[in-house]
Amino acid sequence: MDKRMKILNSTFEMALRFLAIISVCGYSFSEQRLRAYSYFSIHLSDLDNTKMSAHPNLPFRFNNYIGTEKILHPAIHLLITKGMLTCNTSGDGIKFSINDFGKNCFDFITGTYKAKLIHSIKEVDNYFHDKTDDEIYNCICQGLDSWGSEFDNESVLNSYHNEE
Repeated sequence: MDKRMKILNSTFEMALRFLAIISVCGYSFSEQRLRAYSYFSIHLSDLDNTKMSAHPNLPFRFNNYIGTEKILHPAIHLLITKGMLTCNTSGDGIKFSINDFGKNCFDFITGTYKAKLIHSIKEVDNYFHDKTDDEIYNCICQGLDSWGSEFDNESVLNSYHNEE
């Protein structure tokens, strides 16, 4: 039986990204805002096409946003059970904040990818900081079907039907 752990697009990767987002921004996040920041922090060019994304532009990359719905709760649960995030409830709903242990764990991580991700998170926060969760969601709804659509005709190049 293959016991390799999936790293890319996994609960673990999402948890690390959530930890980075909340640590860099320094305030509490709702699930919806956290999900949007997570997507745009790796696909910044979908928010502003003059910016460079941390991850490459891929066909149908909007699925990265849609797919986070399934691993959002397991990723948050992982961070809470490891003692890195705190869950806060108020009249505004449930929000998650980083605690000292989570901040120390994030500070322990090093590398060029971390620097690139921090830069992207700051860009996303500059864009969305004063917007409500509903305004962020509306931005996502307006652009969702265009993220990755620049590859609509790539199948023509891979089609055997076009060979002679």
